[in-house]
Amino acid sequence: KRYAWYDHLYMLVSMKFVLLRKENMSSFQQHLVLLASLLDNLQNCWVDLLKNKFGFDDAFNYKEEHDLDMLL
Repeated sequence: KRYAWYDHLYMLVSMKFVLLRKENMSSFQQHLVLLASLLDNLQNCWVDLLKNKFGFDDAFNYKEEHDLDMLL
């Protein structure tokens, strides 16, 4: 069974590829933009993966939270 994060990444890649094709970028530039976008989205999927697939009660991205004392 595929997971929601996999579907999300697949849609993102296909949409980015279509958009980059229309902008007349070189193939190398297209791949760099796509790779940067994928890495960013993979980091955002970790919280969802921990909560839904691995069954953790709660999870957060410490890089995006400013007040960790309040969060904990």
